[in-house]
Amino acid sequence: MCAVISRAHVHAVVEEYGAAWMAQDEERITLIFSEDAIYAEHPYDPARIYEGRTGIRDYWIRQVQGKQRDIQFTQHQDAMLLDGEKSSALVKWEASFGNLQADGSTVPVEFVQVAMLTFDASSGLITRLEEYWTSKGKYEKGRRDSSKKSKRKGRGPTHRATTSVPKKLEGAMFPCGALARAPDSSFVKGEYGW
Repeated sequence: MCAVISRAHVHAVVEEYGAAWMAQDEERITLIFSEDAIYAEHPYDPARIYEGRTGIRDYWIRQVQGKQRDIQFTQHQDAMLLDGEKSSALVKWEASFGNLQADGSTVPVEFVQVAMLTFDASSGLITRLEEYWTSKGKYEKGRRDSSKKSKRKGRGPTHRATTSVPKKLEGAMFPCGALARAPDSSFVKGEYGW
């Protein structure tokens, strides 16, 4: 039981997540989630958001047990950001594994991930996990099979987000300082240097 989520608790839960992942143990992974938890592998893709322990377990069997080999996991405990008031934490880890391809071969995958975790303060279990990650090489966290060609066009390294500020936000205050519109329509750094 947790009255307030602590750094030590979050560290232990993330270590258990990593241990369950490396062991490819679908029962063990579900024990760190509440019964009605949400696991958002891709927050903008409804097909990759899993609900409840059963949904998480099924995802784990299909993705982790079905496609990943020789998993390595390292948590970056010093990178943790904790909001005890909201029972949430931002955590970071690195992982690697061999991703099983359709032809039976494996392709090495290596990535850094940041995950937003929300906890039930009374039980200490995860109620929501959202993944955000980037990987080395051409494989998107091992999801792409090297024997298949990508159907996406125009979304490569040249795709960039705009840095212009909408008129209604000019001069608005944000946690990192004032935001203002420069003559060239780019962001002007706030008092904290972003």
